[in-house]
Order: sequence, then C-alpha cells, then structure tokens
Amino acid sequence: MRVANRVVGLVTGSLFVLLGLVGLVVSWGGGFAGLGVSLGGVIAINPALSVMLIALGGTVLAAALVSLRASRTANAWVGFGFLVLGFVGLFLVGPEPNVLVLTSTANAIHFAASALLLAVGLGANRPS
Repeated sequence: MRVANRVVGLVTGSLFVLLGLVGLVVSWGGGFAGLGVSLGGVIAINPALSVMLIALGGTVLAAALVSLRASRTANAWVGFGFLVLGFVGLFLVGPEPNVLVLTSTANAIHFAASALLLAVGLGANRPS
C-alpha cells in the first residue's frame, strides 16, 4: 500500500488542527500562556498549546496533500517534534513554568502521536 503516510498524515493532521482550533476558541481570553481550560475533563489546553498543535497538525496535513515524499518527511519530523514535546512535558507536569499546560494525559497523547508518525514516516512507503 503506497498511501499509508498520506492517510496517517491526513487523519492525524486533521485531528490536531481540529483540537488546536477548539482549544483556541475555548481558551481565548485567558492569556496566551495562561493556566488554560479543561476540554471535557480530559486534557488542559491554552492558546500557546493550541497554536503549537495547529502548526504541527497543519504541517502534517499540508504535506499529506502535496506528495508522498513530503508526507513521509513531515511525518518523521513532526513525530520527532511530538517526541520532544512528550519528554519536555515529563519535566513540566506540575511545576510553575508549565506555559503549555502539559499534563500526563497530554504527554500520553504526544507520545502516541509520536510513535504513530515516526512509524509511518520512517518505516512505511520506503522508496524501492
């Protein structure tokens, strides 16, 4: 199947852009790097995290629409970005300088997205 990277890019990119847009609307007015609000009691989000999610999701989504090669590259790099964000979040959960309101649930989501994007970006649709 030659489309795994593009399908994963379209789905994950759309989900993260949607989450970022919802988070931006819901948390607007609370300060860019403020305490944030809870989305359904599951994940906390503020405008800073929302902008980051829109940027990362938009990158993967746009690359999936362009070409397979662009999608593979974007999936791998954005997957690495989510991996870094997950590790940073491990150290920021709880302390005061947590400007992205990273929680353990958010870290789990970032690690899962990282695993998925890195798996397809580095492993699927490799050129022959």
